[in-house]
Amino acid sequence: MQPLTYNAQNDCLSDVPTHIRIDKVNKFYQGQEQAIHALKDISLEVPTGKILGIIGKSGAGKSSLLRIINGLESINDGHIYIDDKNVASLNQAQLRELRQDIGMIFQHFNLLSSKTVKDNVALPLKVAGVSKTDIDKRVAQVLDMVGLSDKAMMYPSQLSGGQKQRVGIARALINNPKILLCDEATSALDPESTTLILQLLKQINKKLGITIVLITHEMQVIRDICDQVIVINQGQIVETGPVWKVFASPMHTMTQELLGYNQSAIDWGDNSPLIDKHNATHTLLNLKYVAPRKSAPDLKAIFGEFESPVSLYQSQVDSIQGYLVGNIVVGVATTELDITQLTQRLGNQISHVEVLGYA
Repeated sequence: MQPLTYNAQNDCLSDVPTHIRIDKVNKFYQGQEQAIHALKDISLEVPTGKILGIIGKSGAGKSSLLRIINGLESINDGHIYIDDKNVASLNQAQLRELRQDIGMIFQHFNLLSSKTVKDNVALPLKVAGVSKTDIDKRVAQVLDMVGLSDKAMMYPSQLSGGQKQRVGIARALINNPKILLCDEATSALDPESTTLILQLLKQINKKLGITIVLITHEMQVIRDICDQVIVINQGQIVETGPVWKVFASPMHTMTQELLGYNQSAIDWGDNSPLIDKHNATHTLLNLKYVAPRKSAPDLKAIFGEFESPVSLYQSQVDSIQGYLVGNIVVGVATTELDITQLTQRLGNQISHVEVLGYA
């Protein structure tokens, strides 16, 4: 299988400079019996100031991909460029300097339980030998940014999960990074806290122009915050693109599985669609569409393309990045539809016609 390459220029972002570029990277780990090929010919570009989501199942290679960006993991071959600097060619001093521009947010917060919120956030500056006056000023700024100014003297045990992650975000921002790496930043949180953390990350991205790369196993996180998405499976990029496009028309089976793409939302009860059209009178169709928000499909025009009466069973729509992504489930009073011709007639408004069965 030929590896996919994620290139921002393919997604109408050619006027945005590239912040991170990974070129044909391979990563191996030594297993007990043989080497494990964790990353396979990975190539991607992340535009400056954009949010890229990397999604896949456990063991797909997401964390390895994130860790090679800031040099926590070495690579076996290929190249990684950050601001056009080849990471592999940097010495230890240059690598430490590069990491000052990269903040990291962890799944389990990684806070020191014996330190206050203020001290946890200040730790990177203390290690760097920054003066107490400058530390106090910067800590106050970032705690205000994440909404924790009143929690500065509390300890992690006194905070909720969402508040702990806000401390983690503040600590990641303390050095004024240009890049923020998020390792399953919301997977340990409840739904309400997840929503608030994602809103905060989006605000930080817009206010500070920070490039964000996040990994997750939840498509809802990708949908809520990301500009582009990469789907990784068994160490390979299997699908890429703007979030709205991937959600509207997932091509790879892994993407479809993560989206639950083939799971009908209709509860048919005891009247499940027939597989065979013999003894049936209706064809059940799922009409999928994607359109700019101001150009919603015209149901009257769509139904007018059918030569038989049409019954509407269900309509679902989602708004993603300014696009309407939805589907319409209908029953058509015939079992003799020419799906190819129907698809062509509906082509201006419907992107995909799927036969669900018969009734």
